[in-house]
Amino acid sequence: MAFIRHVGPYNEVGRAWSNLYPWAAMQGLLGPGTRVLGISHDDPDITPPDKLRYDAALVVSRPVARAGEIGVVEIPAGEYATALHTGPYHCLSDSYAELAGKWLPETGRELRSAAAIEFYLDSPQTVPAEDLRTEICLPLEAEAY
Repeated sequence: MAFIRHVGPYNEVGRAWSNLYPWAAMQGLLGPGTRVLGISHDDPDITPPDKLRYDAALVVSRPVARAGEIGVVEIPAGEYATALHTGPYHCLSDSYAELAGKWLPETGRELRSAAAIEFYLDSPQTVPAEDLRTEICLPLEAEAY
C-alpha cells in the first residue's frame, strides 16, 4: 500500500488524505476498484493525542516508489476480528468499543501487537455521513491449539 503518515489527533487526518489523493491520481492509481484504508497505530485511550499515528492509505496493484511524504509498506498477514461500522467516522470509537470491549472478552481471544485497519467502503463525497460503511479490522493473536 502507499500511504501518508499523520501524527496527531485522529480527527485531524484530513491533510494526509488531501495530499494522498492528488499524488495517487497523478500516478494513475485511482479507479472504481481502489481500496481505501486507514491504519491506526495507537489506542487513543492510552496514547496522548499529539502522538497518535495514522496512515492514510491506498492498496496499489503495481510497485510504486517512496517519494517525499509517500511511504510504501505491505500489511502483514494474520487473523483479524472484523466488524462493519455504519455511520459517521467520528462515531467509529463506538464500534471499536463493541468489538474490543465486548466481543473480544466474550471469545477469549487476544489482540496481537499490530495496527488496526479501517477499510472505507464508501466515499464521504458521495454518501451521507450516516450511511458511510467502514470495515474495522483488529489484529488477533494466533489461537493456541
